[in-house]
Amino acid sequence: MFVRRAHLHLHGSFFNLQICIPTLIYHLLLRKVTITNRKVANMDKLMSMLEMPSLVLGRTLLGLYFIVPGLQKIGNYEFMSQYMAKHGVPMVDVLLPVTIVLQLLLGVALIIGFKTKPSAFLLAGMTLVISLYLHSFWNLPEGGNVQHETQNLIKNMAIMAGLLVLSARGAGQFSLDNKIQQTRTLF
Repeated sequence: MFVRRAHLHLHGSFFNLQICIPTLIYHLLLRKVTITNRKVANMDKLMSMLEMPSLVLGRTLLGLYFIVPGLQKIGNYEFMSQYMAKHGVPMVDVLLPVTIVLQLLLGVALIIGFKTKPSAFLLAGMTLVISLYLHSFWNLPEGGNVQHETQNLIKNMAIMAGLLVLSARGAGQFSLDNKIQQTRTLF
């Protein structure tokens, strides 16, 4: 209706044009804002529905990221200890078994959502240390695979970022942490 009125005013005087165009713009923007607000509300609803499944899937994938290499280190123990020594990791005889135990236990803890915040924080720190030793592209000799090690370092920093978000956010509703908290609240 206001569009038809605006069309009539466009053929009228200059004064009517000045009053009508801002009104037209206002109504168009108001309608656009209303449509945009509905879209935002729908997107918020969708994201709210995806929050818990996303946390469970994210925890599971991050946990597997540590469990699988932990198991592989057991099967390739000698190779792994030589690889770590070659990269200048100190006390390989102590750190390799500690790394395996941490990867397995904390990986499982992430998946089931038990002590998620400290587990994720510890794994983030371990990821940083491992990355600085084993993916130190800046220490490679001329002709070394700098691009590959740079990519691995950046990938590990992204995994570390996900762990830090999880350590700040927590495990979410579908976790042992939540179950324990609900049990404590009842008593």
